[in-house]
Amino acid sequence: MTISNMRFPSVISEISRPSATRLLLSEDMGNAIGRILKGFVFLLLAECAHGQVLFQYDLPGNLVSQGAESPGVPVIVRQPAMQVVSAGDNGSFSVVVADVAPVSYQWRFNATNIAGATADTLLLTNVTAGSQGNYSVFVANPSGSVTSSPAMLYWDSVGDGLPDSWKIKYFGSVTNVTASGDATGDGVSNLQKFYEGTNPTNGAGLNPRLIVDGLNGYVRVSPDLDKFSLDQTVTLLAVPSPGFNFVGWSGDLEGANNPVTVTMTKTKRVTAVFGLPLDYSLNTSNVVWRSGGDVPWFGQDYVTYDGAAAAQSGPIGTNEQSWLEATVFVPSVATVNFWWKMASFTASLTVSVNGAPQSRTLSRSSDWQRAGFYLVPGYNVIRWTYAQNTFYFDPG
Repeated sequence: MTISNMRFPSVISEISRPSATRLLLSEDMGNAIGRILKGFVFLLLAECAHGQVLFQYDLPGNLVSQGAESPGVPVIVRQPAMQVVSAGDNGSFSVVVADVAPVSYQWRFNATNIAGATADTLLLTNVTAGSQGNYSVFVANPSGSVTSSPAMLYWDSVGDGLPDSWKIKYFGSVTNVTASGDATGDGVSNLQKFYEGTNPTNGAGLNPRLIVDGLNGYVRVSPDLDKFSLDQTVTLLAVPSPGFNFVGWSGDLEGANNPVTVTMTKTKRVTAVFGLPLDYSLNTSNVVWRSGGDVPWFGQDYVTYDGAAAAQSGPIGTNEQSWLEATVFVPSVATVNFWWKMASFTASLTVSVNGAPQSRTLSRSSDWQRAGFYLVPGYNVIRWTYAQNTFYFDPG
C-alpha cells in the first residue's frame, strides 16, 4: 500500500503493517490519518506544544485511546567514579541520567540509604576512615528504576594518593611504602599499579610502559600504546632525520637491527642512536673511514673537543666491541694525533697500527686527552677498538 499526493503540516516518517507503528505528526492530524489507513492497527506518536502524545487505533481506523507517551526506565550515561580522599578533604560522587521525565535519586552507602542524599550529586564532608566503602545511587521515574554501579571511596591518611587499606594489604603498613616508589623495580610506580589493579609486590597483572628517545631522528612504535600487556611484543623502527644515519640502540635494547622487536617483560627505556658521517665528524675529507663490531661508531655534534663534531663509539654491552678504522698513506715516518674522552670505568680504548697493538691502552678520562702514535712510511691501517664515548681526530 502506498500513499501519495497528501499534504500535511508534518512529515510521516514511518508506516508499516505490524500492529505497532510510530509516526511523527501534529496532534490535530491523528484522526485524519486514522481514517485513511483503514485495515491497520497502529500507534501514532505526535509531537505537540505540550510534549509527546500517543494515539492508538483499531482495525477500522477508529481512535481507541490517546495519552502521554511513557518515558521509559531511566538510563545512566555516566556512572559514579572511584576516588581516594585524604584527611581534611571532601568527597563527592555524581551521576548523569538521560531522561525527559521527572527523576528521583537516593544515594546509598554499602547498600544502605543515606538520609537526605536525594540529588544527582552526593557531597561528603569531614571524610574519615569510616567513610571508606561502596557508594551507589538508586534512580527512579514513573516507568521504573535502575541502580548505578558501585563506586569505591578510599581513605588515605598520608595524603599521597594511595589508600591505607591497599598499603596494609600488600605491605603491612601505611608508612613503609610511597606512591612514587616501585617495589618490584619494573618501572611502574606503586600509584600506577593501584589504579591499574595490579599486584605491587610480584608484578602480577603488570602493564609495562615503553619510553623511546631519539635525537636527530624518531622511532615508530607498533602498536603505539600508553601501556602494554606483560610479555607483549612491540616493533620499533628508527627513522633518521635528513643528513643522519641510524647507528644502533641503547638502554634496554642493544644492537643495530632495524626494525627490531622488543618483549615487554617490564617497563623499558630505549634510545635510538643517530649519527653524522664520520668524515665530517673527524674533519678528514681525504680519509675513508670504516667501522664495525657489535655496533659501529658514528658522528655526533653534542659532545665535542673542537665545538664542531666528534666520533663516538657505538652503544655496546658487556663483552661487546665497537671499532673504527682508516687507511692512511705517509711518505715518511709520521705521527697520528687524536683527542679522546671516555666516561666508562669498565671499558678501554686500544689502538693498533697495521694489526700491531700500541703499547698504551687508554682508560677512563673525565676530560679530553691528547694521544699520538708513529706511522711507518707507506700505507698504515689504524684501528681504534672498544670505545664507549668520544674522541676527536687531529689530522695534523
